[in-house]
Amino acid sequence: MSGLLHFTALWTGARQRLAVLLIGAMLIPSLVWVCYHRSWDNEPLFDDEPYVLHNPVLEGFSAAWVRGHWQELIHDYHQRGLLPDVISNMMSRPLSYATFEWTQSLGSGDPGMHRRFNVILHAINALLCWRLLVLLGAPALWGWLSAALLALHPLAVESVAHLVQRFELLVVFFGLLSLLLWLQSAQRAGGIRGLRLLAFASMVLAMLCKESAVVLPLLAVGCERLLTGRHWWYCLKRAWPLCLLLLFVPLLVLLAGQLHVQTIRSDWQGVWSNSLQIREWLSYVAIQPWCLLRYLQLLLLPVGLNFDHAVPMVSGFMDARFWLGLAGCMLIVVGLLKLPDWVGGAAAGWVRFGVAWFVLALLPSSLVPLPDCFSEHRTYLASLGLVLAFAGLSLQVALPLRGVSLTSACLIWFGFATAWRVEVFGTREKLWSDCLAKGTTSARVFKGLGIAAHQRGEDETALKHFVRASEVSPNDFESWYNQLHLLLRMGRIREADAISAKALEQLGAHPMILILRAQALIAQERPADATPLLQMVLQQFPDHHHAHLAMSAAFWAQRDPSAALRHLRHAGRTQGLSEFHRKFMQVLLNELVARGGSPASAASGGGGGRGSLQASFR
Repeated sequence: MSGLLHFTALWTGARQRLAVLLIGAMLIPSLVWVCYHRSWDNEPLFDDEPYVLHNPVLEGFSAAWVRGHWQELIHDYHQRGLLPDVISNMMSRPLSYATFEWTQSLGSGDPGMHRRFNVILHAINALLCWRLLVLLGAPALWGWLSAALLALHPLAVESVAHLVQRFELLVVFFGLLSLLLWLQSAQRAGGIRGLRLLAFASMVLAMLCKESAVVLPLLAVGCERLLTGRHWWYCLKRAWPLCLLLLFVPLLVLLAGQLHVQTIRSDWQGVWSNSLQIREWLSYVAIQPWCLLRYLQLLLLPVGLNFDHAVPMVSGFMDARFWLGLAGCMLIVVGLLKLPDWVGGAAAGWVRFGVAWFVLALLPSSLVPLPDCFSEHRTYLASLGLVLAFAGLSLQVALPLRGVSLTSACLIWFGFATAWRVEVFGTREKLWSDCLAKGTTSARVFKGLGIAAHQRGEDETALKHFVRASEVSPNDFESWYNQLHLLLRMGRIREADAISAKALEQLGAHPMILILRAQALIAQERPADATPLLQMVLQQFPDHHHAHLAMSAAFWAQRDPSAALRHLRHAGRTQGLSEFHRKFMQVLLNELVARGGSPASAASGGGGGRGSLQASFR
């Protein structure tokens, strides 16, 4: 009888624990939904359109990448006159773009479908984080509270509500999955080969999502050390297959870059390498200790969140930010060394590893020069380190009911802050106005405000913003492009001609600026002057869609319908034609018939489909 009662008690206790786990597992996605559900109807922001929503090579991208048609993808993208950094991004992050392709097809181009996918990923990441913390030995309650802090932290909004930043979500998803599988194999005697292979495969998938996943092998070694207490060297030796992956990301990036250079010819080699010449490497690295402290502040006290912090480079080693950042990092190191005296050995180990995780996750973007010194979305993987450190404090630090109450109050604050931040990401106007109100006066902010004003029908206001953007950053191509594009739409042709001359003087012979200048000349009834400019573009890019469209208009203005039709047909083969250009083709065919030409041979291969001379603002 006593045995039956003991079994009944165990069964009841197991059912109660299972019920608590199920409630916790359902509560985290529910909280995420409450905070983020309003983001589904948000406008496309910043680079959502060129990278995903209006990316012409996204359809069929995954199949072409898997088959190794890399050069064809690069060539196709550049012939459409699009931003060169997008296709290089696609080549080194293929799995992320494959998910964009799939959600694009499921949602028929609806941005809301992409954001739902992001929100679901974020909720799953929080649940995987909870599982990792419990597996490492954290109490279930504090593991849940720590995972909830990740789920509701307002600093994660940029990674979740900004459609393009799915890169970060996927890296954390596959990274946590890999770590869980690896630790499960470490708990078993001799490990299980199947689990190790799955962990390896999941880590490869993470690295195909974004380059920051390169640090995952080192995190796996640290997690195994924390879980088993084995020596570092033993954990490192057991993880040698994962450590081989430290070379995977650099090799992938170098291969994509080399193919890019080979495909786009030597003249565009400078465009590929310019990103590394924007700022001196030493100045970039010197600002990173200060950036690390700023990231830490935003995670511990999320006040002053900004989509565009526009952190300037250090002006030299006498810059106060360099010394403040260095001194702050040294104080953190000293504090970590003294930590066992304050909180005990086990908790100190968790905190030390959590801080090491935080630093390692930010290391790639700290050493490789990027266009922005500081971006909030880079903290998504790094924030897991601080979550782990917080959970570790519960091992030996007394955390009574008051501690749970304080953490719950913090969650409520984070929840409201996240919901408010999601509202800021609702429209371009709100987002860029928020940046401007916080003191950011970069070209990116004025470009965003200009596009928002144009969408409201306030073209004069939009033009002022675009002019201001080019004044702030004279070498920014998009600022000049937007000015010219808008002036041509407004019919201010002579002004567009003058601005295009300034843009060419500032930027050099940029293909899209040459095409816009040619359009301005054609509109001024100077097609003979426009033709040499377009020939310059076609010498460099023989299949450039917009150049052929403009050349067709130039020959039509010179009363040469045969040459106009030839270029229009070429444009149709490369990208397809808009409804306007299909009607234009019919006009050319009618003109040839009226002149006694052969429309049958001229019309073959004209093609239809999507594409337009009027590209969107950038």
